[in-house]
Amino acid sequence: MEALPDRVTAAAAGSWGNFALGGHDPERNRSFIMYQISGGGYGDNSDHDGLSNGCSTIVISKAPPVEIMEQQFPVLYHCYALREGSGGVGRHRG
Repeated sequence: MEALPDRVTAAAAGSWGNFALGGHDPERNRSFIMYQISGGGYGDNSDHDGLSNGCSTIVISKAPPVEIMEQQFPVLYHCYALREGSGGVGRHRG
């Protein structure tokens, strides 16, 4: 079967994942469970780029802002970013 690049959208969420962390917060004297959804994306099509950092498999879920996560959980983010070039190369990024 031949590919139909002008008639289909590329696969979605090929790079998304989830992150879970649990433990005890000694400053607040309580246990915690942090669950973070990280977005993947929607694939491109023949007309335009795909959507970056959206999670198509569970609607349009986004992770809360880093500032909220640091306030609610005993974590400190040093870097939180999209990986440069993760959309691929070609006429449209997906």
